[in-house]
Amino acid sequence: MKTIRWVLAHEPIELFLRAAKRFKKTMEEMAPGVLDYEIMTLSEYSDKYQNGKKVTKHDLIDLMEAGEIEMSQMYTSTLGRKHHRDMWALDMPFLFRDHDHAQKVLEGEIGQSLLAGLNEKTNVHGLAFTYSGGFRMIPANVVIDKIEDFKGQPLRCNMSPIATETFIAVGADPH
Repeated sequence: MKTIRWVLAHEPIELFLRAAKRFKKTMEEMAPGVLDYEIMTLSEYSDKYQNGKKVTKHDLIDLMEAGEIEMSQMYTSTLGRKHHRDMWALDMPFLFRDHDHAQKVLEGEIGQSLLAGLNEKTNVHGLAFTYSGGFRMIPANVVIDKIEDFKGQPLRCNMSPIATETFIAVGADPH
């Protein structure tokens, strides 16, 4: 039986572990005895397969291309960083009206085109998009009610050029 090493790095990790376990159960019901899934967090994978050497979310696609893991869920900004810059378009502010709009776009022709572009640039095949908390969320330790409230605020962002330039444009200090 072939084992699929599936490394999860997407936050919140508990949500994605639950989804991965559900996927595994469904696949076992649909095709019993065909595949086994070893579902791991980054640290679990690092400990078991890398002798404790730290592996980051940015390493996952390289591990997939090298055949060291077979499956992962990763941020589109990470895919854009090294392999498929079109994924950075998803970092644009106010791109989607709501969750339904995002789902229609990402599961429709545009989403399929983005996934196909990844397949053309790497030997990794994108299967689908997942959602992890929304697309209008900015974590901060202060209340931000208006654009001016961003001025001088240090904000952690994914460092894609689109995300970085967006925060700079509103006066924030992205890092």
